[in-house]
Amino acid sequence: MIHTLSTRQKLWAASMATVFIAGCGGSSGSDDPPTTGDVTISHGASSASAMAHSSQQAAAAIPAATDVVQDHAPLPDGVNAMQVEFRDSAGQLLYGPIEVEAAPQVTIQGVPLNASSLTVDYLRNGGYALASDDEDIVWNDAVSSVSPVPAGVAPSTTQWNSGIDAQGNARFTVAVEGGTAQSFLTKGVGYSPAPIGFSNKNGPSFGDVFWDTPGGFLDFENVWKRDLEVIRGHGFNAVRTYSLIANFINDDGTIPDQAAINSPDSLLVREHKKFLDEAWNNGVDPIYVIVGIPMPEVIFDKNYFDNTANAKEIEYWDNNFTATVTQMQNHPAVLGFTIFNEIGGGADRYADNAAKAQHFWGQVQNYAERAKRIAPDKLVGWAYFDDPQFASKTLDYRRQYAKAIDFYGINAFQVEQLATTLDPWKQSAQSDTARPILLTEYGLPTTVRDGGGDLPPIRSTEASIKKTAEVVGKVIPQAFKHPVVAGMFYFEWSDEWWKQGGGSDIKQEGGARVDYFPQQHWDEEGFGLYSIALGDRSAEQVYADAAWKKGSNVQVDKLTPKTELLDVLKDIYKNAEQIREAALSQP
Repeated sequence: MIHTLSTRQKLWAASMATVFIAGCGGSSGSDDPPTTGDVTISHGASSASAMAHSSQQAAAAIPAATDVVQDHAPLPDGVNAMQVEFRDSAGQLLYGPIEVEAAPQVTIQGVPLNASSLTVDYLRNGGYALASDDEDIVWNDAVSSVSPVPAGVAPSTTQWNSGIDAQGNARFTVAVEGGTAQSFLTKGVGYSPAPIGFSNKNGPSFGDVFWDTPGGFLDFENVWKRDLEVIRGHGFNAVRTYSLIANFINDDGTIPDQAAINSPDSLLVREHKKFLDEAWNNGVDPIYVIVGIPMPEVIFDKNYFDNTANAKEIEYWDNNFTATVTQMQNHPAVLGFTIFNEIGGGADRYADNAAKAQHFWGQVQNYAERAKRIAPDKLVGWAYFDDPQFASKTLDYRRQYAKAIDFYGINAFQVEQLATTLDPWKQSAQSDTARPILLTEYGLPTTVRDGGGDLPPIRSTEASIKKTAEVVGKVIPQAFKHPVVAGMFYFEWSDEWWKQGGGSDIKQEGGARVDYFPQQHWDEEGFGLYSIALGDRSAEQVYADAAWKKGSNVQVDKLTPKTELLDVLKDIYKNAEQIREAALSQP
């Protein structure tokens, strides 16, 4: 995808550069001397495309095509975009970064005439640099041309750390490309963009819609490409995924053995480079990703784990965990991993049954330490219920088994205050077991119902959105003011219609009554910042048809912003650092 310019980029390119592929531009005529000009960037074909082109020529016995520029260094293989920056003689950025197609010849208009050099990054999937080059610009009137010689670059890196300082304040830091570690306040959104008719409960992906297409298989690239650009534009800096896994199960829901997964033609191993590259965006306003590994109850519950009938499922998830962390360990867009989401109830973790609790915590230790061994530069944590006793009753277990955990995630849905959720996790109460807290979920539904019954139709109205926004606007700032919080993920990006137990995947249906919620109901399918609606397809047509014309991955579901709620969140996130600094500076 060729990105639109971000807000920061627009400051440098207020008039928007006009880019011509295999053509020439030219400054508009005027009596005044020009202040900007055109720069043409020329390459030969990539080695792969040149070989294919040569084969086509030989087969057709025709001369070379005009779009293959001769006598220039070729474009690197595997790139589809170039990111270009223009600098003055002092090295100051004048214009860009601008992203353009990786074509043999590209002309960029509107370049300031005091630009004396340019840098070209050659991007895989429009977001990850594989090569780079710096070239001087020599102007001839208001025209210049350069012929870069791309050279491979070291892989992009991010190194994450977490901690609690001497004052009891939580902090994440990230060092980009080996640079100085910078504080990072997480301002994210839970991201599980399930199309209408799709269910995260079902195989083969358990909700992973972020995979690259293997061998022409269907994917949901059109969904997340659209969303990531919007998320970036809102100023959010992270997404939390719930399933981003290396190995899928069979389409019929059965568990494959490892030999079947490793078979070259199985299509059960899925890469995620496109999604992560798009999120990274070559380090320009990156969206960092929490990789959710949906380790199931069978791993953490001793009764299920000890049942030999579950051995194949346990083996699958154990291998999948290792494969997933290994696949994503070095990608700069990855912030870290969650090893489970809302597994089990509190009693099994700290109460009557010591054997079950020890098994649970032993598995926490197993997977947390494994993840840190494989990916030491990423953070590892969990997402647990908002359990008021968990912080105090698990101290000894966490001291013994959770040393490798970098953050504790809490899924909270309070409507008045967060003190009862967060205060038990202060360093004064936690001592050496203290860790930064991420609100791995915080949000409230916006939906009202049109009738009664167990599964009534629900929808969001202007009034219901306003009511939820008023509550959210009062509660979320409390999170950023709290010393132990390192950030949060709003729950969630868009409504999901599969979530209501006993309901239909093609209808938006309501849940149980919860009197203290703004709309008095726990509507699992109504938490989104955006409502969803069908495009030009039937709800049953989830995957594209043979003609690639119908299906949710072709005709992406329509998103409608819940504007007042979205605006409240954007405003809080925009000012989150100032909110936090002001609160923590108080005596």
